[in-house]
Amino acid sequence: MPRHGAFPASACPCSESGCFQRPAADWAPLQCRASSLCGRALDSAIIERPADADSGRVTILTVLSYTPNPDTPGDFSRYLHQFRSLVNLLHSLLLTATTLPVHTLVTTRYAEFEERLQALKARMLPVAPLAPPAWARKIFAGTFDKLQAVSLVQFDKVIFLDNDCQVLRNIDHLAYVDAPAAVFHSPDALQPQGGINSGMMVLRPSREAAAEVIEAMRSLPADTVVDGSDQAVWHAYFKRHPVYELPRGYNFRTNTGILDRDRCLAYIIHHVDKSSRQGTLKPEIMRSVYTRTGCWPLLMFPDALRLKVDANATAWNERFRHAPPLTAEEEGSPDGVRDRSLLRPVLAPGNLVGGLFNQIFALIGCCLVAHATGSALLLPEFTSHVLNGAVEPFGALFDEERFRRGMRAAGLRVLRKSTNARRTWSASRAGRTSGTSNSWPYLDYFYSVRERRRRMCTGLHPLETAAWRSLRPAPPIAREAARFRATAGLRESYGCVHARIERDMLFSADRVGAGPPPTLAQLQEGMAAVPALHGAREVFVAVGKNVPRKADEKMLASGRTAWGARFARTATGARVSYDSRWSSANSSYTRAAVLDFAVCRGAAWFVGWPGSSFSQGLAIDQQVNRGAPWYAACPLGQSCHDPAKVWKREFAEKTCTTRMAAELLTRRTDGGADDKLCVANRSWVCTSGGGGTASDADLKAVVEAMKPPLLPVGMHVAK
Repeated sequence: MPRHGAFPASACPCSESGCFQRPAADWAPLQCRASSLCGRALDSAIIERPADADSGRVTILTVLSYTPNPDTPGDFSRYLHQFRSLVNLLHSLLLTATTLPVHTLVTTRYAEFEERLQALKARMLPVAPLAPPAWARKIFAGTFDKLQAVSLVQFDKVIFLDNDCQVLRNIDHLAYVDAPAAVFHSPDALQPQGGINSGMMVLRPSREAAAEVIEAMRSLPADTVVDGSDQAVWHAYFKRHPVYELPRGYNFRTNTGILDRDRCLAYIIHHVDKSSRQGTLKPEIMRSVYTRTGCWPLLMFPDALRLKVDANATAWNERFRHAPPLTAEEEGSPDGVRDRSLLRPVLAPGNLVGGLFNQIFALIGCCLVAHATGSALLLPEFTSHVLNGAVEPFGALFDEERFRRGMRAAGLRVLRKSTNARRTWSASRAGRTSGTSNSWPYLDYFYSVRERRRRMCTGLHPLETAAWRSLRPAPPIAREAARFRATAGLRESYGCVHARIERDMLFSADRVGAGPPPTLAQLQEGMAAVPALHGAREVFVAVGKNVPRKADEKMLASGRTAWGARFARTATGARVSYDSRWSSANSSYTRAAVLDFAVCRGAAWFVGWPGSSFSQGLAIDQQVNRGAPWYAACPLGQSCHDPAKVWKREFAEKTCTTRMAAELLTRRTDGGADDKLCVANRSWVCTSGGGGTASDADLKAVVEAMKPPLLPVGMHVAK
């Protein structure tokens, strides 16, 4: 069998953590079992073939359903939409080199459309349309033809895919997974109970199963149906047949929150974005979800942070879908046998995550994937959705020329680049333009064979290794220990593009009060006071939006800054980079950029002001979501005798303001039934500007859990 990267147990929340298993009055829980793809050790991630599997009688199945209705001629546009989606799906199956046959159930024959599908290697299976039940919504009437999948007894196993799916990696190994199998999705606004999603299922057809499914559809009470689709029928059917749970990456739905580690991990993307489902769930819905299911829904950064895949993204895969051939000597393999799955492209789609700074994280994370695995990294054009001021921080934060030099030094080769963005940055610096730009560089990097699997990781899943997971300990379990091993583990596993930098220190000068930023001498004093910072090689100084923009830019233009120059060095030899253009209209983007860029650079320390919402968010993200250590510096002119008061005020006014968020921050996962969080649902982030209030006890617990040690940088401590 081919070797595949395995998902951790946390990717299978139902079987691992008991999520979605609390009974509700109108929704009985499903029983799930871990499939062979859940929780495998990364060093032994070989998919075992069940004894009764017969890949010769397995097919990938799709459905193209349409019944002409003379009263509603506009319905044909729905058929065309399905057809276009199916064409994209079939293209993705071809580009991932599937060896399984592909069949399409068709209820109405159109020769010109079927010829196009047959050209994409799909075989037609004509069937009579299945009459939907009375409670079905009109928009979902065609989905009930999926139920006929279990009646295809000519196959031993059927891998069903919705037309709005896109396959990013070969899925032939699903032929050897026990059936029935499906992905259990997180609760959402329309389905707060959670459960399976029928967009991707592995089924075992039989006459008995076909009869049970039809009986379940006919006997299902209308008052128990949530959305009027086939989901309710499958739920009723699977109550009688425990389901083998597949990891989330096999049905990666774009309308739910996403885990950082899953950005470049998915096998199947399911495009289910609907206007009724977009946006972060409201706190009351989230609380209801937890009460009913025992799981928190996946949370997001701002609403724009959601995985998007361009409809034409497969075209990029088609252009560079094969890495250059490697010889046995170059590969470093004793027998010369190379794993072709490691050389397939890692697709980082355009419009990957809504915010510019989160795109930077996606770029860095996917670069690490390509760097570690020897795969092609394809990055279509970036699209920025950040508000005013977002373009310039990208130029200040992410020096493209320096990055390109580092990529070349590490054996990564630039394939194509557009200069539109650089012209935009230059014009913006000169004051000729303002606002955002939707023209971003094409950055296509291809792994050079010179590196010979440098720091090879298992499959295409470096973001799932133990080192990366140690950056996200459960709050606040083992936080102190995880601080010091996280960065070392990251560098040991992947290295960084700038490998010569042993340790970076990130310094934020965002602050609440007025006054100049700390001087270079004060920074030197602070670094000298903390022995752990003596190894810092580079310091990033980010002055936030509380500094007057025009005055600061004038200082920078004249070279007369508080640091003496644009670049300086501390007494310890660390290079200082000073720039005021980090601030964006949405601080959640900014702190994500600071944090994620620091993680890639191997930053072990962050210095921030305890009185600012910017630092509050960074503290939460780093300490809980990454586990990286940091220190807080008290701003000049402010009293620091009781930083907890400042923290409490900032929490109450700007960040993490709901009781639910405070509870989530301080919750322990000690194995108790009441305190056990769903492992897969820890990807929460407290965004600024939230409404609601938290009790004093909740806030105090948060403050105590998150309060960092103080770094004496220009401190005025009240006696």
